[in-house]
Amino acid sequence: MLRIKSSHVQWPPVRATPEVWEVAASPLLALAPASSRGRPEQLAACVCVSSEGGAAMADPQTVTDFDEGAGIEALRRFAIEPHLPGARPLNYLPAAVHIASMPDRARDALRELLDQLGIRVEIKDEPELSREFFDGMSAHLAGAGIAAAPARAPKSLIRVKGMTIERIAAFAEAAEIFWKARPWRLFEGDVLWRIDPAPKSRGMKYVSVMGGLGEQFGLGFLSGPAQMFSLGEMAGPADLTASMKSTLWSVTFDDEDNFLETDLELWKKHGLRVSGPGRYPLAIGMNPSSGAIQRPTPENLTVMEVVLRTLGSVTKREIRDRLISREVASFAGPVNVRLQGVVAL
Repeated sequence: MLRIKSSHVQWPPVRATPEVWEVAASPLLALAPASSRGRPEQLAACVCVSSEGGAAMADPQTVTDFDEGAGIEALRRFAIEPHLPGARPLNYLPAAVHIASMPDRARDALRELLDQLGIRVEIKDEPELSREFFDGMSAHLAGAGIAAAPARAPKSLIRVKGMTIERIAAFAEAAEIFWKARPWRLFEGDVLWRIDPAPKSRGMKYVSVMGGLGEQFGLGFLSGPAQMFSLGEMAGPADLTASMKSTLWSVTFDDEDNFLETDLELWKKHGLRVSGPGRYPLAIGMNPSSGAIQRPTPENLTVMEVVLRTLGSVTKREIRDRLISREVASFAGPVNVRLQGVVAL
Protein backbone atom coordinates (compact mmCIF):
# COMPACT_ATOMS: atom_id res chain seq x y z
CA MET A 1 0.00 0.00 0.00
CA LEU A 2 1.10 3.59 -0.58
CA ARG A 3 0.73 5.32 2.79
CA ILE A 4 2.79 8.28 1.55
CA LYS A 5 4.32 10.49 4.22
CA SER A 6 4.41 13.90 2.55
CA SER A 7 6.81 15.22 5.21
CA HIS A 8 9.43 12.77 3.89
CA VAL A 9 9.23 14.13 0.33
CA GLN A 10 11.59 16.87 -0.84
CA TRP A 11 9.12 18.90 -2.85
CA PRO A 12 10.43 21.10 -5.70
CA PRO A 13 9.67 24.84 -5.85
CA VAL A 14 6.40 26.31 -7.05
CA ARG A 15 6.67 27.91 -10.48
CA ALA A 16 4.57 30.85 -11.64
CA THR A 17 3.08 29.26 -14.74
CA PRO A 18 -0.37 29.46 -16.36
CA GLU A 19 -0.62 25.68 -16.60
CA VAL A 20 -2.94 23.82 -14.23
CA TRP A 21 -2.48 20.32 -12.86
CA GLU A 22 -5.44 18.13 -12.08
CA VAL A 23 -5.37 15.29 -9.56
CA ALA A 24 -8.33 12.97 -9.81
CA ALA A 25 -9.40 9.43 -9.10
CA SER A 26 -11.88 7.21 -10.88
CA PRO A 27 -13.18 3.65 -10.82
CA LEU A 28 -12.03 1.70 -13.88
CA LEU A 29 -14.05 -0.56 -16.14
CA ALA A 30 -12.04 -3.51 -14.93
CA LEU A 31 -11.85 -5.91 -12.00
CA ALA A 32 -8.94 -7.03 -9.87
CA PRO A 33 -8.54 -10.77 -9.25
CA ALA A 34 -10.70 -12.30 -6.53
CA SER A 35 -9.77 -11.12 -3.07
CA SER A 36 -9.62 -13.17 0.11
CA ARG A 37 -13.36 -12.53 0.43
CA GLY A 38 -13.84 -14.65 -2.67
CA ARG A 39 -14.99 -12.06 -5.19
CA PRO A 40 -13.33 -9.65 -7.65
CA GLU A 41 -12.80 -6.04 -6.62
CA GLN A 42 -13.33 -3.00 -8.84
CA LEU A 43 -10.07 -1.25 -9.68
CA ALA A 44 -9.49 2.47 -9.26
CA ALA A 45 -6.79 4.83 -10.51
CA CYS A 46 -5.50 8.15 -9.24
CA VAL A 47 -3.70 10.36 -11.75
CA CYS A 48 -2.08 13.77 -12.05
CA VAL A 49 -2.29 15.44 -15.47
CA SER A 50 -1.36 18.88 -16.75
CA SER A 51 -3.28 21.23 -19.01
CA GLU A 52 -0.09 21.20 -21.10
CA GLY A 53 -0.12 17.41 -21.48
CA GLY A 54 1.48 14.44 -19.74
CA ALA A 55 0.29 12.25 -16.89
CA ALA A 56 1.53 10.26 -13.91
CA MET A 57 -0.42 7.66 -11.97
CA ALA A 58 -0.20 6.26 -8.48
CA ASP A 59 -0.31 2.48 -8.16
CA PRO A 60 -3.75 1.10 -9.11
CA GLN A 61 -5.84 -0.04 -6.15
CA THR A 62 -9.33 -1.17 -5.36
CA VAL A 63 -12.34 1.03 -4.77
CA THR A 64 -13.02 -0.45 -1.33
CA ASP A 65 -9.45 0.08 -0.12
CA PHE A 66 -8.50 3.38 -1.73
CA ASP A 67 -5.34 4.78 -0.13
CA GLU A 68 -5.61 8.28 1.33
CA GLY A 69 -2.10 9.03 0.02
CA ALA A 70 -2.91 8.21 -3.62
CA GLY A 71 -3.42 11.83 -4.68
CA ILE A 72 -0.16 12.91 -3.07
CA GLU A 73 1.69 10.06 -4.76
CA ALA A 74 0.31 10.92 -8.20
CA LEU A 75 1.38 14.54 -7.66
CA ARG A 76 4.85 13.46 -6.51
CA ARG A 77 5.43 11.21 -9.51
CA PHE A 78 4.33 13.88 -11.96
CA ALA A 79 6.53 16.55 -10.37
CA ILE A 80 9.78 14.74 -9.62
CA GLU A 81 9.92 11.54 -11.68
CA PRO A 82 10.72 11.36 -15.43
CA HIS A 83 7.61 10.99 -17.57
CA LEU A 84 9.57 9.00 -20.15
CA PRO A 85 12.72 6.83 -19.87
CA GLY A 86 15.76 9.07 -20.18
CA ALA A 87 13.73 12.29 -19.96
CA ARG A 88 14.36 14.97 -17.36
CA PRO A 89 11.86 15.28 -14.52
CA LEU A 90 9.88 18.51 -14.28
CA ASN A 91 11.19 19.36 -10.81
CA TYR A 92 8.62 22.06 -10.17
CA LEU A 93 5.07 22.46 -8.94
CA PRO A 94 2.40 24.67 -10.53
CA ALA A 95 0.72 27.66 -8.99
CA ALA A 96 -2.70 25.97 -9.19
CA VAL A 97 -3.99 22.41 -8.79
CA HIS A 98 -7.51 21.16 -9.39
CA ILE A 99 -8.76 18.26 -7.27
CA ALA A 100 -11.61 16.20 -8.69
CA SER A 101 -13.58 13.01 -8.01
CA MET A 102 -11.64 11.62 -5.07
CA PRO A 103 -12.58 9.92 -1.78
CA ASP A 104 -12.86 12.47 1.03
CA ARG A 105 -9.82 11.31 3.03
CA ALA A 106 -7.55 11.33 -0.02
CA ARG A 107 -8.87 14.73 -1.12
CA ASP A 108 -8.39 16.24 2.34
CA ALA A 109 -4.84 14.89 2.64
CA LEU A 110 -3.88 16.33 -0.75
CA ARG A 111 -5.53 19.67 -0.06
CA GLU A 112 -3.74 19.99 3.27
CA LEU A 113 -0.41 19.38 1.56
CA LEU A 114 -1.11 21.88 -1.23
CA ASP A 115 -2.11 24.52 1.34
CA GLN A 116 1.20 23.96 3.12
CA LEU A 117 3.08 24.35 -0.17
CA GLY A 118 1.27 27.59 -0.99
CA ILE A 119 -0.48 26.19 -4.06
CA ARG A 120 -3.93 27.46 -5.00
CA VAL A 121 -6.55 24.69 -4.88
CA GLU A 122 -9.84 24.42 -6.74
CA ILE A 123 -12.27 21.56 -6.21
CA LYS A 124 -13.86 20.35 -9.45
CA ASP A 125 -17.01 18.29 -9.84
CA GLU A 126 -15.73 16.40 -12.89
CA PRO A 127 -12.19 15.29 -13.86
CA GLU A 128 -12.09 17.31 -17.08
CA LEU A 129 -8.39 16.90 -17.89
CA SER A 130 -7.99 13.28 -16.81
CA ARG A 131 -11.20 11.79 -18.25
CA GLU A 132 -9.43 10.66 -21.41
CA PHE A 133 -6.72 8.99 -19.31
CA PHE A 134 -9.27 7.02 -17.30
CA ASP A 135 -11.11 5.91 -20.45
CA GLY A 136 -7.86 4.74 -22.01
CA MET A 137 -6.79 2.96 -18.83
CA SER A 138 -10.09 1.10 -18.64
CA ALA A 139 -9.76 0.06 -22.27
CA HIS A 140 -6.16 -1.07 -21.71
CA LEU A 141 -7.13 -3.25 -18.76
CA ALA A 142 -10.06 -4.63 -20.70
CA GLY A 143 -7.77 -5.43 -23.62
CA ALA A 144 -5.49 -7.32 -21.26
CA GLY A 145 -8.39 -9.60 -20.38
CA ILE A 146 -9.10 -8.13 -16.95
CA ALA A 147 -12.56 -7.09 -18.11
CA ALA A 148 -14.47 -7.19 -21.35
CA ALA A 149 -15.12 -4.03 -23.39
CA PRO A 150 -17.68 -4.17 -26.20
CA ALA A 151 -16.39 -3.05 -29.61
CA ARG A 152 -18.34 -0.49 -31.59
CA ALA A 153 -18.26 -0.03 -35.35
CA PRO A 154 -17.13 3.47 -36.34
CA LYS A 155 -20.00 5.70 -37.39
CA SER A 156 -20.21 8.00 -40.36
CA LEU A 157 -19.04 11.59 -39.92
CA ILE A 158 -22.54 12.85 -40.63
CA ARG A 159 -23.87 10.93 -37.63
CA VAL A 160 -21.68 12.84 -35.18
CA LYS A 161 -23.83 15.13 -33.03
CA GLY A 162 -23.99 18.63 -34.50
CA MET A 163 -22.26 17.69 -37.77
CA THR A 164 -23.50 19.13 -41.07
CA ILE A 165 -22.79 18.19 -44.66
CA GLU A 166 -21.53 21.74 -45.30
CA ARG A 167 -18.85 21.36 -42.62
CA ILE A 168 -17.79 18.01 -44.05
CA ALA A 169 -17.67 19.52 -47.56
CA ALA A 170 -15.31 22.24 -46.31
CA PHE A 171 -13.07 19.56 -44.79
CA ALA A 172 -13.09 17.58 -48.06
CA GLU A 173 -12.10 20.69 -50.01
CA ALA A 174 -9.23 21.43 -47.59
CA ALA A 175 -8.03 17.83 -47.86
CA GLU A 176 -7.92 18.14 -51.65
CA ILE A 177 -5.81 21.33 -51.36
CA PHE A 178 -3.39 19.57 -49.00
CA TRP A 179 -3.13 16.43 -51.14
CA LYS A 180 -2.43 18.37 -54.35
CA ALA A 181 0.24 20.49 -52.62
CA ARG A 182 2.04 17.40 -51.23
CA PRO A 183 3.79 19.39 -48.46
CA TRP A 184 5.55 16.27 -47.12
CA ARG A 185 8.01 16.61 -50.02
CA LEU A 186 9.36 19.82 -48.45
CA PHE A 187 10.26 18.24 -45.10
CA GLU A 188 13.63 16.67 -44.36
CA GLY A 189 12.49 15.24 -41.03
CA ASP A 190 9.57 15.16 -38.63
CA VAL A 191 8.58 18.57 -37.28
CA LEU A 192 6.02 19.04 -34.52
CA TRP A 193 4.00 22.23 -34.89
CA ARG A 194 2.12 23.94 -32.07
CA ILE A 195 -1.31 25.14 -33.25
CA ASP A 196 -2.45 28.66 -32.35
CA PRO A 197 -5.23 29.34 -31.53
CA ALA A 198 -4.97 26.18 -29.47
CA PRO A 199 -7.72 23.60 -30.09
CA LYS A 200 -9.83 22.70 -27.07
CA SER A 201 -9.04 19.00 -27.44
CA ARG A 202 -5.83 18.09 -25.57
CA GLY A 203 -4.90 15.53 -28.20
CA MET A 204 -4.95 18.08 -31.04
CA LYS A 205 -2.78 20.93 -29.76
CA TYR A 206 0.17 19.90 -31.97
CA VAL A 207 0.43 18.46 -35.47
CA SER A 208 3.00 16.82 -37.72
CA VAL A 209 2.97 16.09 -41.45
CA MET A 210 3.10 12.42 -42.39
CA GLY A 211 4.51 11.21 -45.68
CA GLY A 212 8.27 11.77 -45.52
CA LEU A 213 8.89 8.01 -45.70
CA GLY A 214 6.51 7.57 -48.62
CA GLU A 215 4.20 5.26 -46.68
CA GLN A 216 1.25 7.03 -45.02
CA PHE A 217 0.37 10.60 -46.04
CA GLY A 218 -1.58 13.13 -44.03
CA LEU A 219 -1.59 14.75 -40.61
CA GLY A 220 -0.95 13.31 -37.16
CA PHE A 221 -2.21 15.29 -34.16
CA LEU A 222 -0.57 14.97 -30.73
CA SER A 223 -0.92 16.39 -27.24
CA GLY A 224 2.69 17.57 -27.07
CA PRO A 225 6.39 16.83 -27.62
CA ALA A 226 6.44 14.04 -25.02
CA GLN A 227 3.90 12.07 -27.03
CA MET A 228 5.99 12.54 -30.19
CA PHE A 229 9.06 11.17 -28.45
CA SER A 230 7.06 8.20 -27.16
CA LEU A 231 5.89 7.36 -30.68
CA GLY A 232 9.45 7.62 -31.96
CA GLU A 233 10.70 5.16 -29.36
CA MET A 234 8.02 2.53 -29.95
CA ALA A 235 9.25 -0.93 -30.84
CA GLY A 236 5.78 -2.33 -31.53
CA PRO A 237 2.06 -2.20 -30.67
CA ALA A 238 2.69 -3.19 -27.06
CA ASP A 239 4.73 -0.01 -26.55
CA LEU A 240 1.87 2.04 -27.97
CA THR A 241 -0.51 0.50 -25.48
CA ALA A 242 1.85 1.14 -22.59
CA SER A 243 2.87 4.72 -23.37
CA MET A 244 0.02 6.57 -25.07
CA LYS A 245 -2.50 8.23 -22.78
CA SER A 246 -4.67 10.17 -25.24
CA THR A 247 -6.57 9.55 -28.44
CA LEU A 248 -4.40 9.70 -31.56
CA TRP A 249 -6.17 11.90 -34.11
CA SER A 250 -5.18 11.84 -37.76
CA VAL A 251 -6.17 12.67 -41.31
CA THR A 252 -5.01 10.11 -43.86
CA PHE A 253 -5.82 9.44 -47.50
CA ASP A 254 -7.25 6.04 -48.42
CA ASP A 255 -8.61 4.31 -51.49
CA GLU A 256 -12.13 2.93 -51.69
CA ASP A 257 -11.12 -0.48 -50.36
CA ASN A 258 -9.68 0.99 -47.14
CA PHE A 259 -12.01 3.96 -46.67
CA LEU A 260 -14.81 3.63 -44.12
CA GLU A 261 -17.84 2.25 -45.92
CA THR A 262 -20.21 4.67 -44.17
CA ASP A 263 -18.09 7.66 -45.22
CA LEU A 264 -17.72 6.33 -48.75
CA GLU A 265 -21.50 6.30 -49.10
CA LEU A 266 -21.60 9.85 -47.75
CA TRP A 267 -18.96 11.10 -50.21
CA LYS A 268 -20.72 9.55 -53.19
CA LYS A 269 -24.23 10.57 -52.16
CA HIS A 270 -23.31 14.25 -51.78
CA GLY A 271 -20.60 14.44 -54.44
CA LEU A 272 -17.95 15.58 -51.97
CA ARG A 273 -14.49 16.48 -53.20
CA VAL A 274 -12.04 13.60 -53.63
CA SER A 275 -8.42 14.41 -52.82
CA GLY A 276 -6.98 12.58 -55.80
CA PRO A 277 -7.87 9.72 -58.15
CA GLY A 278 -9.45 7.19 -55.80
CA ARG A 279 -8.20 9.03 -52.69
CA TYR A 280 -10.57 9.92 -49.85
CA PRO A 281 -9.67 11.88 -46.67
CA LEU A 282 -10.25 9.86 -43.51
CA ALA A 283 -10.58 11.78 -40.23
CA ILE A 284 -10.39 9.47 -37.23
CA GLY A 285 -9.12 9.10 -33.70
CA MET A 286 -7.69 5.88 -32.33
CA ASN A 287 -7.78 4.84 -28.70
CA PRO A 288 -4.22 3.49 -28.30
CA SER A 289 -5.21 0.95 -25.68
CA SER A 290 -8.26 -0.64 -27.27
CA GLY A 291 -7.78 0.32 -30.91
CA ALA A 292 -11.36 1.64 -31.02
CA ILE A 293 -11.98 4.20 -33.77
CA GLN A 294 -13.51 7.54 -32.81
CA ARG A 295 -14.85 10.30 -35.04
CA PRO A 296 -14.01 13.98 -34.58
CA THR A 297 -16.52 16.44 -33.19
CA PRO A 298 -17.67 19.22 -35.54
CA GLU A 299 -15.19 21.61 -33.90
CA ASN A 300 -12.31 19.12 -34.22
CA LEU A 301 -13.14 18.49 -37.88
CA THR A 302 -12.85 22.22 -38.53
CA VAL A 303 -9.48 22.27 -36.73
CA MET A 304 -8.38 19.58 -39.17
CA GLU A 305 -9.75 21.64 -42.06
CA VAL A 306 -7.87 24.78 -40.98
CA VAL A 307 -4.56 22.93 -40.57
CA LEU A 308 -4.98 21.18 -43.94
CA ARG A 309 -5.55 24.53 -45.66
CA THR A 310 -2.59 26.12 -43.86
CA LEU A 311 -0.13 23.36 -44.70
CA GLY A 312 -1.52 23.16 -48.22
CA SER A 313 0.25 26.44 -48.96
CA VAL A 314 3.37 26.08 -46.80
CA THR A 315 6.72 27.13 -48.26
CA LYS A 316 10.22 25.78 -47.83
CA ARG A 317 11.24 29.01 -46.11
CA GLU A 318 8.42 28.74 -43.56
CA ILE A 319 9.51 25.21 -42.73
CA ARG A 320 13.10 26.37 -42.34
CA ASP A 321 12.04 29.27 -40.08
CA ARG A 322 9.69 26.97 -38.11
CA LEU A 323 6.89 29.53 -38.40
CA ILE A 324 3.74 29.50 -40.55
CA SER A 325 1.34 32.39 -40.06
CA ARG A 326 -1.58 33.39 -42.27
CA GLU A 327 -5.31 33.94 -42.49
CA VAL A 328 -7.22 31.05 -44.02
CA ALA A 329 -10.84 30.63 -44.97
CA SER A 330 -12.73 27.88 -43.18
CA PHE A 331 -16.23 26.63 -42.49
CA ALA A 332 -16.18 28.73 -39.30
CA GLY A 333 -15.08 31.85 -41.23
CA PRO A 334 -11.64 33.48 -41.63
CA VAL A 335 -9.10 32.22 -39.10
CA ASN A 336 -5.73 33.75 -38.27
CA VAL A 337 -3.68 30.60 -37.71
CA ARG A 338 -0.10 30.29 -36.52
CA LEU A 339 1.91 27.08 -36.57
CA GLN A 340 5.12 27.22 -34.56
CA GLY A 341 7.67 24.45 -35.04
CA VAL A 342 8.78 23.29 -31.58
CA VAL A 343 10.47 19.92 -32.15
CA ALA A 344 12.31 18.39 -35.11
CA LEU A 345 13.44 14.76 -35.30
